Amino acid sequence: STGSILGQVICRDAFHGKERGILFSNIGVALSISPAIGPFIGGAIAQFVGWRGVFMALILFGMIVWMQTRTSLPETHPKHSRSKGSILNVTKTLIKDPKVLVYGGIIGGLNGIVFSYYGEGSFFLIEMLGMSPFVYGISFILLAVSAAIGCHISKYHVSRDVTLERLVMMGLGLCTSAMLIFTLCALSNIIHGNRPLTSISITLACMSLFFAGMDIAKPSLLSKALDSYQHVIGTASSLFGFYYYLIIALITFIMATVRDGTLRAMPIFFLCLSGMMIVIFKLFITKQC
Repeated sequence: STGSILGQVICRDAFHGKERGILFSNIGVALSISPAIGPFIGGAIAQFVGWRGVFMALILFGMIVWMQTRTSLPETHPKHSRSKGSILNVTKTLIKDPKVLVYGGIIGGLNGIVFSYYGEGSFFLIEMLGMSPFVYGISFILLAVSAAIGCHISKYHVSRDVTLERLVMMGLGLCTSAMLIFTLCALSNIIHGNRPLTSISITLACMSLFFAGMDIAKPSLLSKALDSYQHVIGTASSLFGFYYYLIIALITFIMATVRDGTLRAMPIFFLCLSGMMIVIFKLFITKQC
């Protein structure tokens, strides 16, 4: 999470306006690849070197990134735009800002669904529907491709000055529609242990649509959430990240709590979250107007 927040701070320091929105979309493409290649690389290292090799590879990668950052990354926050804002004062201001609360809540909600799927998906697909662990790992490539497509759609619309409100509603609408289909299939027993191939196909199709919708909406939210806090962007970004990571933790905890060993709990929970996000955002933009 530290790397994620620092990366966002640097982007907010160095880029502005449309350029920043396009950059966050490009970063989303890169981030969408990691869940697909990470398990593959880790599995290969563990198989040929052993589990200790995974940690050695992480140490080596961390050292390379640290050296590259130290030698090649310049200071991105110019002195003339710095302000000594206390954490307490910035926190009070953020808590009172509806834009920060709504944008952060949606970012946390979208990521919370993704993290919950990462945790619950193995039980849902492997234990309940009989998918092999190897195929389950390969399925993340499909989700990564879907997320990358969502980022490209976001980038295309941002470059053509499509409003954030329209872009976020488009993404959340796709997420909610996908989870509605997922839930209806689960409630009508189309998704059933006796039909594993059909059930797995529907699950992956719906989650792929969700990943695409998420990455249509999320880059713009990350880009615009802290526009009013450029003078204390480092502190504000850290607190903003802490806020939406708390939401992610809460959602994954609730997912673990409501898990009841059936094929219905996960899609229903995801639908409720997606529906809440689109309603909250619609109410927010209506109030702003």
